[in-house]
Amino acid sequence: MIFILASRYVSRPVSCISILHAIPSISKRHLITSIYALPLLIGAYLANFAYLCLIHAIPKLNVIAIIFAIIYGFFITGVDVYIMALWNLANVISVLEPNVHGLSAMKKSKQLLPGRTSIAMIFVDVYLLAALVILLMANLVMTMNIHIIVRILLIAFCVIIMAGVNFVGLIGQSVLYYACKSCHNQAIDRKVLNEHLCGKKFASSNSVEGDKVEV
Repeated sequence: MIFILASRYVSRPVSCISILHAIPSISKRHLITSIYALPLLIGAYLANFAYLCLIHAIPKLNVIAIIFAIIYGFFITGVDVYIMALWNLANVISVLEPNVHGLSAMKKSKQLLPGRTSIAMIFVDVYLLAALVILLMANLVMTMNIHIIVRILLIAFCVIIMAGVNFVGLIGQSVLYYACKSCHNQAIDRKVLNEHLCGKKFASSNSVEGDKVEV
């Protein structure tokens, strides 16, 4: 979806062949970026696990420990959301900018987020909330005493809704990228972007810069 939106932005025709041609290189850059983001994600999961252990270990009448657990919970939640926002923006950067993936994409994402951090975190919060609601609906359907055909239809409905949420999420990631570029007065060169989407190789000094994008 990021590739399609970028193609439409530079007025480049999109076809199944062009999408299939772009998938290998996009998947490779995504994988490299995800590998570099993996330590952050593992650290976030370990922090969440520690929080769960802390909750079980807290004495019920220890007010100070309860307050500390609440503050720690808010802090961990904020860090989790920030890491997801950072990773999602890095994924968009790895698709749209030549020779920027992996650690360089993570660094570029960290540079672009300031000024739009709150918007990015709200976007991630809304996405996670929507996914949680759909998951709870699916679990509720599985526990209901209803006909198997009705259950299959309801589960299929949940899957369709989740696909729609993911679709909107991918669009939101692209919009966030353009908003961050605009916030930092970094323009986008349509010609370079078009050539990059076509699969042209660039020197490491090239970047997607040019006419300013207003978001």
